[in-house]
Amino acid sequence: MGNPIVSINCLTYNHAPYIRQCLNGFIMQKTEFPFEVLIHDDASTDGTADIIREYESKYPDLIKPIYQTENQYSKGVKISRIFNYPRIKGKYIAYCEGDDYWIDDSFLQTGIKFLEENTEYNCYAANTIYDNHITGEKKQWVQDERCEQLGHDLSFANWKYLHVSARIYRKIIDVMEEINKIPYAGEIILWYKYMDIGKVYFDHKVASVYNITGKGVWSGATKKYKFKRGTLSCLTGAKVTSLKYLDYFWRILPKNIFRKIIKNLFGIKFTFKLLGNVKYLTNYKKFY
Repeated sequence: MGNPIVSINCLTYNHAPYIRQCLNGFIMQKTEFPFEVLIHDDASTDGTADIIREYESKYPDLIKPIYQTENQYSKGVKISRIFNYPRIKGKYIAYCEGDDYWIDDSFLQTGIKFLEENTEYNCYAANTIYDNHITGEKKQWVQDERCEQLGHDLSFANWKYLHVSARIYRKIIDVMEEINKIPYAGEIILWYKYMDIGKVYFDHKVASVYNITGKGVWSGATKKYKFKRGTLSCLTGAKVTSLKYLDYFWRILPKNIFRKIIKNLFGIKFTFKLLGNVKYLTNYKKFY
């Protein structure tokens, strides 16, 4: 079968109602190349692991799981960087968590063909359906008439956040190693870095569904948690992009009166440096 061209990073925990959709989305992919699914179950208690075992037995060359007996996330372990990234064999990386799923059976084929033919691009990304199970709202992630046209490049000047389930990255070892050295660095930081170092292509077709259940790490989080993590994302993103896009990071930085006053008095750069050195925001070392 040969070495996989794409490695899919799939993290799951108590996703029994959704994991079949997720795995079926992988299996249905029509490709001219091999790929692998690196799935990590973090000691699920709802039968998720049993469903994964069922698929592993049917597709042993495709589904490559790790089954934890103790939950690693609750211990502060960085799951992808410790358990899945070292297993990657592909020259490209795709992401899809166990409660999301792909609906385009040509997502991998289209994305890899584009990246193989356009080596100046480091990332291919598509649109996503936002399915909110709490409010019943269901819509396209990017709703913009301009996005009904053919694909276009993304940059910090015309930035759009595209959900992680609809991205394919070229594996760049130096970038992965840099991100791995940062204590707080999730998928959004990888996105910022790839936007900084090269070209990102946005194909407007819908490739995936993002399920909002209210039980996820983000959708189930408190406002306080979101404020802190949003701040850390902006500080870390500013750092990994060498402070080149501070206007952008200020726009998405969670605001309060204090931050607005400091920014008006001393400017954006000073504000970011100050926040990066305020220890109560994080348990990690200073960012700057």
